[in-house]
This record gives sequence, C-alpha cells and structure tokens, in this order.
Amino acid sequence: LNIPHQETRSMEEFYFCFGYHHGADRAWEMDYFRRFGEGRNAEVLGFSQLKSDLMMRVLNLPELATQIWQGFPQEKRKWLELYTQGVNKGFEIGREAQEFKDKNYAPEPWRPEYSILVLLLQSFDQTRKTFQRDYEEEQIKEKWG
Repeated sequence: LNIPHQETRSMEEFYFCFGYHHGADRAWEMDYFRRFGEGRNAEVLGFSQLKSDLMMRVLNLPELATQIWQGFPQEKRKWLELYTQGVNKGFEIGREAQEFKDKNYAPEPWRPEYSILVLLLQSFDQTRKTFQRDYEEEQIKEKWG
C-alpha cells in the first residue's frame, strides 16, 4: 500500500521523521494548502484562483497563524520545529513531484507557522461547511414544514 513505517528512538526523531514523510510524500498538497491559506494560488494555478485568493487574503489567516506561533509555549515549540525540519528535508524528494514539474516551480521552505495556517484553514472549512449545512437544513424545514 506504499505506507511508510518508521522506527524512532525518541520523540525528537519521531517529529522529524513525521515531517520528513509528509514533505517527501505530500509536498504538492502541503504547498497547495499553504498557498491557498495565504491567498497565493493564482501565482501558480492562474486566473481561476483569483476569487479564492481574494477571500483568503481578506481572512488573513497567515497573520493569525503567526500570532499563535509567537504565543506557543516554549516547551512545545521544539516539536513543531523538528517537524518543520523534517518537512524541509522531505521536500528535497517531494519537489520532484510531477505537479511541480508541470508548473515549473518548487515549494518554498516550510515554516512552523505554515502548519498552524493549514490547521486554521481546515478549521475554517469545517465551520463553513457546518454553517452551510445548517442553513440548507433550515431551508428544507421551511419548505417542507
């Protein structure tokens, strides 16, 4: 199934390896969602992304991610820093993905804030979907009683 397995001797190794495998195997997805959260997908994917880029820039999730990172407890920062180091090491392999070749660019180095940004993006998406589902259910109730 092409699922990586890794044995580690410490939590430090675990977080590095976790990031490494993400960077090696999911570089395109990581870069796509980072760019999406920053409102920068049109730079690579073209005009069709301008509307979503504008919406994301209005939300300004990168600033919130930076604020969260700056307030991160010192004892927890090392885990995300090690993960980030692993991602960047994995990008050495992941940047060879066909999607990068097709668009003729490589992913920018990963930063801890980007992991937080992607989590904020996922949270926003889940909230938006919940709101939309609730709204649609209310419309159905009104229509059908």
